[in-house]
Amino acid sequence: MRPKKMAESIDSKLQIVMFPWLALGHIIPFLNLSNELAKKGHKISFLLPKNAQIKLQNLNLYPNLITFHTLKIPHIHGLPYGAETTADVPRSLETLLATAMDELYDEIKSFLQNLKPHFVFFDFAHWVTEIAVEIGDINTICYKLTSPATSAISLIRPPEKSVFMASNAAEKVRPPPATEIGGIKTLCYKIVCPATSAYSLVRSPEKSVFMASTAAEIVRPPPGYPSTTVVLHEHEAKLLEFLFQEYGKGVTIYERLTKGMTLCDAIALKTCREIEGTFGDYIATQFKKPVLYTGPVLPDPEKGPLEEHGLSNWLEKFEPGSVVFCAFGSQLILEKKQFQELVLGLELTGLPFLVVLKPPEGANSVEEALPEGFKERVQEKGLVLACWVPQLKILTHKSVGCFVSHCGYGSMWESLALCDCQLVLLPSANDQTLSARMMEQDLKVGVEVKKDENGWFSKESLCKAVKCVMDKDSQVGCLVKENHRKWKEVLSSPGFMSNYIDSFIQILYELLVK
Repeated sequence: MRPKKMAESIDSKLQIVMFPWLALGHIIPFLNLSNELAKKGHKISFLLPKNAQIKLQNLNLYPNLITFHTLKIPHIHGLPYGAETTADVPRSLETLLATAMDELYDEIKSFLQNLKPHFVFFDFAHWVTEIAVEIGDINTICYKLTSPATSAISLIRPPEKSVFMASNAAEKVRPPPATEIGGIKTLCYKIVCPATSAYSLVRSPEKSVFMASTAAEIVRPPPGYPSTTVVLHEHEAKLLEFLFQEYGKGVTIYERLTKGMTLCDAIALKTCREIEGTFGDYIATQFKKPVLYTGPVLPDPEKGPLEEHGLSNWLEKFEPGSVVFCAFGSQLILEKKQFQELVLGLELTGLPFLVVLKPPEGANSVEEALPEGFKERVQEKGLVLACWVPQLKILTHKSVGCFVSHCGYGSMWESLALCDCQLVLLPSANDQTLSARMMEQDLKVGVEVKKDENGWFSKESLCKAVKCVMDKDSQVGCLVKENHRKWKEVLSSPGFMSNYIDSFIQILYELLVK
């Protein structure tokens, strides 16, 4: 029997430290989860660089409970001065940023020793688990027949009756420090598709074995993997090469991720059982760890007009559900040829379109990278931008009917749970590709753009995918629209998201006293 829900029965609150990888795509999901925990009254100490803190201050919805602590990122030779997140460096230098993060070890250790939180949530900083153990863990055993929560909250406190009687109510129900109930617990929070961890991290750790393997061997799912459809194709073997690239001094990204998942007290997944539970069960079995589900943890859609860059006026010119919106996140940079195939493919559809992308490789702006005569041909019907836009506001605009997505995990959930758009899937990385396979093959809510064996898509293949979902007489379009409607109904049903957070918090208490 589970302990009685402490969070509901008494005014007990957790002290949690958040330490995400130095990338906005990781920091923001950690902050979204922090908001949900703070909504329930729990205290969060959030570790992040100064510039990220400034950018994300407005996303901190509970500044009285979520405290930002500024990290000064050490300078590493070869790293641009002032670089703090992956947004400040090309992908080739991210390994140096990882080295800089690792050099924060002593600072993080000192911070945790002083604060003595109940939990530390991390993703890439696997060494946090070592710090938690080093700070101390009480290993005494007493066989208790009552709820562990009862002993933890009631018996670990000053023994003097006079002290208790003189305390106010808040002091009496405050949980004891983490180091007095079994040390600091570490939780590895995975903010990518669980299939990625299940598929990529359960394999031989030897780089030499990987390099000597054939493409067919590399993409073969590990034993017991729970899906035959959410897999990589043979020509996509190169998508797994990143696993054995150095990511920090003397450590590969494979080692960094697997160590964190192996040494932590529990693994948390930013998903729900209804959609990805089989992958969560597989991860729990392989890493022999409790697996917790936070739910998708999505921000509330912003209200108000879409004022940025005159987009509201531009979108209003078109029929409801007619505009194709294409966005690939803040990190992806296409090669110039693929960038041009993309915009030409959207032009081929004959539909109005809005593209938001970074300038392609070798170009200083999207303007100079556009195909010759493209701007004159599309005129006001097509808009190509290289700036930040409020993606969720655009997705929920009445004129937008199709979303061409790179299938980043945040974009996947926003498109699945918060908008009614038809979904066209154009992934480029390992985790994005597995997300796309799940959406097309398992959930059947979108159509993936076909690529050749070199991983390239053509303007014709992109046009075909968009028209497949947008043509009103298309059977495939009707099928994915209906499936999308059903899943959105589930995910947006009253209490669905909040119930996940409540259950997540309950299990945190259980882990605390285990």
